[in-house]
Amino acid sequence: MVLADLSVRKLDEETYERLRSRASKHGVSMEEEVRRILKKKPIYTGKHQFHIYETLRP
Repeated sequence: MVLADLSVRKLDEETYERLRSRASKHGVSMEEEVRRILKKKPIYTGKHQFHIYETLRP
């Protein structure tokens, strides 16, 4: 199995802090929290698009 890397640049401070807080609440790293969000929330499933941002909204 090949594992890929992903870097996110220019993330606004509010989103960064919500992600950091969410990861802390779940007792995991921010990297692990992002993996969990991406696995849980598909970006596109045929007819419907899902926005990852919705996961981080307060």
